[in-house]
Amino acid sequence: MEKKGELDPKPLVDVVNLSHQFDGQSPIQFPDFQCFQGEHMMISGLSGSGKSTLLYLIAGMLKVQSGQIKVLGKEIQNFSRKEMDQFRGENVGIVFQKARFISSLSVLENVIAGQYFAGKQKDSKSAEALLKSLGLLQMKSKQPRDLSGGERQRLSVARALASQPKILLADEPTSSLDDQNAEKVYNLLVKEANAHGATLILVSHDQRIRSHFQNIVSL
Repeated sequence: MEKKGELDPKPLVDVVNLSHQFDGQSPIQFPDFQCFQGEHMMISGLSGSGKSTLLYLIAGMLKVQSGQIKVLGKEIQNFSRKEMDQFRGENVGIVFQKARFISSLSVLENVIAGQYFAGKQKDSKSAEALLKSLGLLQMKSKQPRDLSGGERQRLSVARALASQPKILLADEPTSSLDDQNAEKVYNLLVKEANAHGATLILVSHDQRIRSHFQNIVSL
C-alpha cells in the first residue's frame, strides 16, 4: 500500500503502440513511453513531427484511433466525450500554444474560471498569487485582448495551474517569450508541478529549456 507522501510507482501516463492519421496524410507513429508522478518530461521534435498531436491525444482532445493511452490508470480511449471532459477538468491542466480565454472576463476572472471549470473552490487570493508570480498582478483588471502575446502566454500558464492538476500539459509555453520570461515560466511550471506532485509533460522545440530535462521523448 502506498504511504502518504510517497510517489505512486504506477505510471500516470502510459502510451503503447499509438498512431494517428489525419485525412490525406501519412500516419504518425509515436514511440512507447511512460511518465510517472512528479516526473518532468519533454516531447521534442521538428515542426510537423506530431508533438502537439500527441499532447492533444493524451489530453483526450483528439480521439485515439490506434493504440492505447492510459492516464491515471484509465484507458481514455474508452471514455465518452462527456466522461473525458469531466476527467480532463478534474485532473489535467493545459497550456495551449495559442492562448484561449473568455473575452468577456478580466485577467483575474479568467484564472478563477480555471478553478471553476475544474470543479475546484473559487479562490481569488491564490489566483492573484499566481498572477503575481508571473508578473501579471498589475494587469488583473484588464481584458486578455489588452495583453501582449507574451503576457497572454503567461496568463494561459496561470489559468492551467489554477486547477491544481495532477497532470500538467504544456504546448510550446515558452515559444513567444524572451529569455527572461521563458525561464520564469519554466521555473513556475516546475515549481507548481513539484508543489502538487504533478506530472509535467511539455511539448517544445525550444532549445533554451531542453537542458532542464533528463527525460525526453524525441519524435
